[in-house]
Amino acid sequence: MPYSYRMGLVGTSSLQIAPVADRNEIRIASNWPHPSFGPAWSPDELSIASGGFDATWRITSVATGGRAKWDALASGRRLQGASGAGVFLFDPVNVYTLAYRATQYAFLFVLFTFCALALTEVLAGIRLHPVQYALVGSAVAIFVALYAALYEILQSEDNALLLGSLMVFFLLATAMIATRKLDWSGLSGRMAASRAASASP
Repeated sequence: MPYSYRMGLVGTSSLQIAPVADRNEIRIASNWPHPSFGPAWSPDELSIASGGFDATWRITSVATGGRAKWDALASGRRLQGASGAGVFLFDPVNVYTLAYRATQYAFLFVLFTFCALALTEVLAGIRLHPVQYALVGSAVAIFVALYAALYEILQSEDNALLLGSLMVFFLLATAMIATRKLDWSGLSGRMAASRAASASP
């Protein structure tokens, strides 16, 4: 008994079709470019391109366990967890995957930075002060925080101006608080004296 229908999936991650007949031929064609098939049966014929995919299953009752199995599942209301032939609409670059990757790789970036410092100590035969390690770690942390703030501003549709203004205010206030006791005149004099001393023979 052949039949066909068209449907649009909105917010649905998979489509599974129960092969309840003695002989089943199931064909699914879609414009989704990243399909994932299984777990019960893989397609017998499959074509995937940038414009979508076309998959065909040919399944008999020998593979499915027969109609009696499906009747038992239906009577016990366990069809929801039953195996079906179908497709999962996989998205390899969604925002959740990107956030997970960024979280995982951020640790590697920090680790690689400190490993490079330790390797420099060993190869160059110099001793780095713990303050230098702290400054490098702070620089990495500031870069990650600023990049996250920039990403948030770019993703925001309604509050981009507000977020940008608050970030600039926070950075300016931090700089003012950090330098509130700094004697700029005395600093300029010390820098000039240092340059004069280094220039003299």
